[in-house]
Amino acid sequence: VQAAIEARIDRLEPAAKRTLNAASVIGLRFTTDLLAEVGVDARVDELVALELIDRLATTTDAEYAFRHPLILAVAYESQLKSDRDQWHRRLAAAIQSRDPDSVEENAAIIAEHLEAAGELQESYGWHMRSAAWSTNRDVAAARRSWERAVNIADSMTDAVPDRLSMRIHPRTMLCATDWQARDVQQSRSRFQELQELCTATGDHVSLAIAMTGLAAESLYAGRVQEAAQLSSE
Repeated sequence: VQAAIEARIDRLEPAAKRTLNAASVIGLRFTTDLLAEVGVDARVDELVALELIDRLATTTDAEYAFRHPLILAVAYESQLKSDRDQWHRRLAAAIQSRDPDSVEENAAIIAEHLEAAGELQESYGWHMRSAAWSTNRDVAAARRSWERAVNIADSMTDAVPDRLSMRIHPRTMLCATDWQARDVQQSRSRFQELQELCTATGDHVSLAIAMTGLAAESLYAGRVQEAAQLSSE
């Protein structure tokens, strides 16, 4: 099936193939307006005719969807990584510019595109912005963003400026909210990691913030004496 899809894509005219490639980076559903914002003169008729995409009749905008997720995957993977990275960068910029009032709400999407493009430091910042926006709206979403930020910071080399701080900050917020996730074993392991980082940098503030999560978890579990000791510390 994959070979058949690849052969169908190879037969596309250059403009239609460029449209399909850019769309595959956007995702399963896309609009011609967004394609235009990343510099693509959308040629969708050939793609519809070859049953690679379908127009969604339920919307007033020119919105389309890949007929099957495998078509999207083949179109995405068949591109050079450098080309995909460029599309991801353009999409991140387009999402920021098209709706400035919703940029915080879209921070997670921007972060994902920048991460996919290899712009790790910039992506880290957007994951942290997404978490800050989500904290009082959807703590589970905020925690997902902090987890992504932790993974990015851990993957960086020591040559990156402020790497230790970047490793500390999202871990601090995860530890502070671990009691809401009710994963005691992971919470203790993560706190030990954070404690080592904070000790190495002398960051007592982050350590204190993280300990509020341990104290809350102990209190809700009925371990009042432990919670009191943590609060005192």
